[in-house]
Amino acid sequence: MTEAAAQLGVSRKTYYEWEKRALNAMVSALQDRTGGRPATRPEALPETLPQQTRELQEQVQVLEQTLVIRQQLAELEWSKKNS
Repeated sequence: MTEAAAQLGVSRKTYYEWEKRALNAMVSALQDRTGGRPATRPEALPETLPQQTRELQEQVQVLEQTLVIRQQLAELEWSKKNS
């Protein structure tokens, strides 16, 4: 164990602590688990999701239209200044 600790560049005490943690993790990983996918929680998919989606789509449309209008106004101002 002294050689392994030296190769890892740690003290023997640290090596033994790591070894203990690794063994505990391996034993834990070997425990039986329930199969399949975990059940979907009801709160994971709120009932209001479709309504929220529609509202956000409407907001995006309004913002896109606002951007187009602002760009047109900026072009109009630029052409007035340069004519």
